Amino acid sequence: AGGDNPLTYYMNICYAESKDGINWVKPDMTDKVQLSDRRAINQVSGPFEGSPVFYDKWTKDSSARFKVIYNTNSDGKDCRGLMVSPDGINWKTSTVYPNVGASDSPTSLCCDSENNSYYMYARKFNGDRRVWVWKTDDFKTFTELGANERFAYWLSHQNEFVPEGGESNAEFAQRCAEGLNDVFIDMMKNNIHEAA
Repeated sequence: AGGDNPLTYYMNICYAESKDGINWVKPDMTDKVQLSDRRAINQVSGPFEGSPVFYDKWTKDSSARFKVIYNTNSDGKDCRGLMVSPDGINWKTSTVYPNVGASDSPTSLCCDSENNSYYMYARKFNGDRRVWVWKTDDFKTFTELGANERFAYWLSHQNEFVPEGGESNAEFAQRCAEGLNDVFIDMMKNNIHEAA
């Protein structure tokens, strides 16, 4: 990111395939997906500013298996939008959310499958550096739940996640994943409504 070209701050979705999750092939997608501003032969969407691709294994709508939340504009107002794809290759804009302001940082999506709800975490453009939370049950609308102080607390204590003596990389990764999962589950179930 950086430079005089504003597109250098944006992201693109690129497609790759792997049989083992280690060795990847980047197929030439230029004939399958037409783009006005192609940055790579395996690019299938972009440029945009938004979230990483979210694989939604819980949805019953197979045409929206893959999701991306991105910054857009509606009637002159910066806001968020949703792109969906059935296969990670063919993308289309599904919904625009005029009531959800654009974000200046990456956005995270997660699913609370027990309650059939999804949560979006992002910072706002207004200079408030806390992580804010929105909830949806259907991706048609999002409801703002407020700033999440527990997530901000976790961000300030990231340096506590350090390998313990004799711990393998796999053990360390598992401990971090368990710790993060506990934080997200706790936020969703117990503290999601705490607004500043």
